[in-house]
Amino acid sequence: MSVEILENTLNQNGLRWMHLAQMGAPVEAAPWLARVPHYSRPLVETQHQVERGLDLHHLRLWWPARELVAIHNGPAWLEGRQALLWMVDKNQTLREAICYAGIAYVDLVCRWPTAALVQSIPNGATDTVMVYADADEQIAVRLESLPELPRGYILMVERAK
Repeated sequence: MSVEILENTLNQNGLRWMHLAQMGAPVEAAPWLARVPHYSRPLVETQHQVERGLDLHHLRLWWPARELVAIHNGPAWLEGRQALLWMVDKNQTLREAICYAGIAYVDLVCRWPTAALVQSIPNGATDTVMVYADADEQIAVRLESLPELPRGYILMVERAK
């Protein structure tokens, strides 16, 4: 028996969907949950289903993305780049979310992001947002608009210099 991946997609709303199936026995969730990107794990939801007549077992997992993605069909300067797609928590300010996403970006990529892209820039927002500051360094990102982004998400990226 082997598990087949029937679907593994990131939809236009920023949700990652996985659909797994196996004949003869339930799909064990633990090994698949371990493969979910670290920052997304607390957000995962699962569903088990069995087609009894076929003895076909399904496991579906979905979560709002907080993961590195490769950009396709975006602005020319972003095409082919790796970026961090990050869902903003409810009741969280954009500034707080950018700070968390910036720290996650440096954790995953080992470099600081230089831009935080959002669907639309809120009225009164500053051009830059401080991601990290201590006695020795200050890291700020430029806040930019990318209307194609899903609502409630940030895209952290490094702009070419």
